[in-house]
Amino acid sequence: MEPPVLGLLKFGKLEHLLSFQNDGLMFMNTPEFFKQYDSNSIISDPNEGLIAVFQKDKAIITIGDFRIDQYNGLAGAIYIRKENDKKRNLYCMYALKDFGVKPIIDNRCLGFGDHVLCITNGAKFKKRLLAAAKKYKVSLHADLVEYVPGDYHGDVGIFKKYNNYEYQNEYRIVISPGTNGPFRFYLGNMQDITTICKSSDLQGKIEYTMIK
Repeated sequence: MEPPVLGLLKFGKLEHLLSFQNDGLMFMNTPEFFKQYDSNSIISDPNEGLIAVFQKDKAIITIGDFRIDQYNGLAGAIYIRKENDKKRNLYCMYALKDFGVKPIIDNRCLGFGDHVLCITNGAKFKKRLLAAAKKYKVSLHADLVEYVPGDYHGDVGIFKKYNNYEYQNEYRIVISPGTNGPFRFYLGNMQDITTICKSSDLQGKIEYTMIK
C-alpha cells in the first residue's frame, strides 16, 4: 500500500515557478513531448505514452494461420500505444511520502531546476485544481505514479513508469481531452499556499513531526 502524500514540490526554473505562484500557471505537456525530448535530459522518457507491454515469452501474435512467438520470429517485447492517448496533457510534481523521518531527496531531482516550489496547503490546492478543470471543461485525474520493473508484463497507462525513474517520486496531474501541444492551465494566484526556495537549500531541511 502506498503511503499517503504529505507534501508536493515542483522543481524548476525560478521564472516558471513564479508564474505558478503568481498566476497559477501549470504548463502541461503531452506524453509525446516527454517521449521525444532529448534523451540526455532528465525529463526525457522514451516509454511515455505506453498503454501496455507484452514480454516475448508471454505473447503470441497470430495473423491468419501464421503464428509469431518467442520461438518463431518474436525478438523482443511488444510495446502498445494508442494514437488518441496523445490528446492528454500532464503536469509532474514531486511527492513527499515517507513519515516520521527526514526524507533525503535524490540529488538527481535537482536537475529539474535550481529552485523548488512547495505547496503548503494540499486541500486548497486540490480545490483549485478541480475548479480550474470545471472552468476549462476537462476531466482531471491526479495520482501517484506506480513504478514497475523492466520485465513488467501488462497494462501500463499514464500512471505507470519503469522503476529507473522511481527516484522522482512523481505525483502526476492529467487532464483530458487535452491538446496535441502544450496546454496552459491557470489556477489563479497561489501566493497564499506556496513558498519558493533554492533547490540546494532544501536538502536535509524537511522533517515530519507527529503531533501528540
